[in-house]
Amino acid sequence: MDSYDNELERLQAGEFDNNQPPKRPLKDYILSHQDIIKKDIPPVEYLLGQWLPLQSLGMVYAKPAVGKSWFCMALVVALALAYKRFLGWSINKQVRSLIVDGEMSLSDIKERFLKLSPTGLDQIDILASEDMFLEGQPLSLDRPDHQEWFHQLLDDLERDGRKPQVIVFDNLSTLRNSTNENDNSETQRLVSWLVSLRARGFTVLVVHHSGKNGDQRGASILTVPMNYVVKLTKPDSDRPVREGETRFEVSFDKMRARQPRPYEFSAFIGPDDAGVFQLTFNPTETNIEARYRLLRLIGKRGIQTYREMAHEIDVGHSSIGNYLAKLMTEGLLEGQRSDPKISSEGWHLLHDYWPEEFAYNEQYTFVQSDDVPF
Repeated sequence: MDSYDNELERLQAGEFDNNQPPKRPLKDYILSHQDIIKKDIPPVEYLLGQWLPLQSLGMVYAKPAVGKSWFCMALVVALALAYKRFLGWSINKQVRSLIVDGEMSLSDIKERFLKLSPTGLDQIDILASEDMFLEGQPLSLDRPDHQEWFHQLLDDLERDGRKPQVIVFDNLSTLRNSTNENDNSETQRLVSWLVSLRARGFTVLVVHHSGKNGDQRGASILTVPMNYVVKLTKPDSDRPVREGETRFEVSFDKMRARQPRPYEFSAFIGPDDAGVFQLTFNPTETNIEARYRLLRLIGKRGIQTYREMAHEIDVGHSSIGNYLAKLMTEGLLEGQRSDPKISSEGWHLLHDYWPEEFAYNEQYTFVQSDDVPF
């Protein structure tokens, strides 16, 4: 562990709380423009699509009983099983996850995970709150001694070969106590600690509640350093849902990386024909990139003239050639550009975006029984 990590842990442990500056001078942290250019800095790796960095800090928030925990649990299951996609975004790496629970009973946790994956997954660990509450030792993320307590857990997991990449804190309201969540000064210690976890390479996802105004509850400083903020809301329409299904709207309040596609859509979580809960979505047409709408057209009608295809997807006909080239580069089309065929990966994407139009078919053997996307 280098000196930066040592000082970071000492800071979180409270050694510098008495207005004592760190011993290392700030000059040691200075990098010139040339230093930055020459420094061997690895490129950003993305866990989901091209918007969620592997080393990041973000938030999912909603009102109670909308689907926050379902969303995060479905995500870690998808990461553990290395599904191709999660809600249309490609999963780029299989990783371990740690869920830090602050409110659910063990029976509820078990029931939900059984619905998402009847087979136990070794890639997911849960720090459950029930026994900690019973013993009078609930975790409080604002306390420096509890932050150090959590660091010890991460060290223990790493020694056991179970170091998580993704850490989900569910949720902030129950994982904090004796603090005023509306106070920026009191929240600063928590924010600094969460940032320190990101600095150490973790992918940190916090679950939070929305306030009466619909925005995330509490101090505004909480979201300042975050890479992204995802908002879940109840649908406005009265469209009925199937028995056992939960529906919510997904949107993004904040995004430091590339704007994800789709970025506003309806999501559904409920049982499939086998009784396993799946998270699926229904993006609006306006949020789907034109080349994917072109892929959909080819999937339904086959290749046509450039003018015909441009008219169908409402773009200039000069764009069609570029879209076809990009689809070929992405591996969604194969063969000759004059007579392209949709690849297995292309059919997979079409099912993700338009599941009712492009159902899985036995002729597309690219999907394994245990590899269906949420």
